[in-house]
Amino acid sequence: MLRREGDFHECPRPDLIFMDLNMPRVNGRQVLNEISVDPELIPIVVLSTSTNNADILGAYRLGTNSYVVNPVDLNEFFRVIEAVQNYWFKFFALPVPQN
Repeated sequence: MLRREGDFHECPRPDLIFMDLNMPRVNGRQVLNEISVDPELIPIVVLSTSTNNADILGAYRLGTNSYVVNPVDLNEFFRVIEAVQNYWFKFFALPVPQN
């Protein structure tokens, strides 16, 4: 879908990607590796319960733009998502890709 191939050729690209490192079907590290080589800029925020320094460093090495420790409490989770969203869409500036 992100590459807009096949049935997804008209699909809009997301402005921000939230992902977990430990997804059920696909390893988040593999997804990060695939996305990070894409020439179009899409900010990637990793949400993970892991506070392991190796996981955090590995995610940044694979191209994540932000690593957020996922809170267990649901209300706190929504506050974190809102704060991250505000950061990326209200305060942070990305360059516009040149065609």
